[in-house]
Amino acid sequence: HPLIFRLLEQHCGMVEITSYVGVNDLPFGSSYDDVVSVFGEPVKVRESRNGWKKLNYDDFIVSFDPDSAGFGEFTLLPETRAKLNGELIGWDYGFLRTLGQLQESVGFLVSFEFGIAVAGFHDGDQSGKSIHALRRGLWDSDLDRMTPFEVSC
Repeated sequence: HPLIFRLLEQHCGMVEITSYVGVNDLPFGSSYDDVVSVFGEPVKVRESRNGWKKLNYDDFIVSFDPDSAGFGEFTLLPETRAKLNGELIGWDYGFLRTLGQLQESVGFLVSFEFGIAVAGFHDGDQSGKSIHALRRGLWDSDLDRMTPFEVSC
């Protein structure tokens, strides 16, 4: 049964990202209470320099937009088991080839097609490797400062 399979995957640590929609059936824009009801209590709560409230879990970070106070970004930490639009995410350079046209900005590669930003894949910074699922519009204001990034073979 598909529902039992989905619940089993979530219980076993599989994260399901749907581009610009949300994570594990939790839509972007959701409240702090909604996030905690889905993922449980975080290991740590902190605030970034730019005012984003961040809930740190073992394998990921949930961030809240300071303008709307809603869930705005989901960060996968290295080697977290996850799917993007139903396809398994690989934690190697080849993953970049699946993201369509990429734009580079301040150390991140952004795929507007998939609502994903990545770090550490293209610059050899293994300690900074991360995958960020984004709410729609999050990087739009930076587009004029971005440069196209070509994935090498």
